[in-house]
Amino acid sequence: MFLINCFSFPGPPDPPRNCSLSNQTQESLQVECIEGFSSGLTQEFHMEVFSSPNNQLLVNITARSPKLLARGLPPGRSLFLRVYASNTKGRSRSVTFDAYTLRMADKHPG
Repeated sequence: MFLINCFSFPGPPDPPRNCSLSNQTQESLQVECIEGFSSGLTQEFHMEVFSSPNNQLLVNITARSPKLLARGLPPGRSLFLRVYASNTKGRSRSVTFDAYTLRMADKHPG
């Protein structure tokens, strides 16, 4: 006879929720999310920033909080962001969205 274990085993975290662009400049952008359920395990948060439309990876960030800041980006670019969480049991599904860096101000002769 087999007994069924009623305890659930920890697994990968749920994806971050409610991610939004909280600050953007000519060379940086910041994304803030709410962390998903982590099965009680410590989780890290990751953001990959790609140049659109050629999908070239520009920045890959890992942080302990779901507040992620990407620096050193090219100005005036359309970007594609992928955000996910991970723990010792794996990674969550990704949250994806579009963003952009601000254009540099045009310089006018004085």
